[in-house]
Amino acid sequence: MRLTELSTAFIEQILGKWRRRAIVGVIALICVIAALIEGVSAARLALEPMLGPAGAHAAIAGVFVAIIVIALIVLALAERKPAAERARANDESDRRSERTELIAEAIDLGYTLAQSLREKPRAPRRKRRAPADAETSTDDETRAATE
Repeated sequence: MRLTELSTAFIEQILGKWRRRAIVGVIALICVIAALIEGVSAARLALEPMLGPAGAHAAIAGVFVAIIVIALIVLALAERKPAAERARANDESDRRSERTELIAEAIDLGYTLAQSLREKPRAPRRKRRAPADAETSTDDETRAATE
């Protein structure tokens, strides 16, 4: 199987899944609309004896207006929340960016230091002399006696 065939099969699989979901979604939407129409008709018939024909229509229209207002409020609140989350995400990405810059600068300084140490010729190391015994007054006396 070639690489192009693999990608084609993968895309077809994804499109097939989304196509099935879209078909089921459309069928569900049609059923919801039909149920809503029947429910509104039943509610209007139930309200007509108490409120009259005009009152039943007004009550049902009021329910729909209330649903629309609630939906708009929920939508407005849902849009505010992502804005706050985006601001927090931007702050966090700024902190990450600063950390990344610091790490990059530290790497650059380390590399520069290593290059400068490599370029400078090192002076040969001098051998350290063993510490001489401390001269005491007895050494002075020995020297004076030998002279």
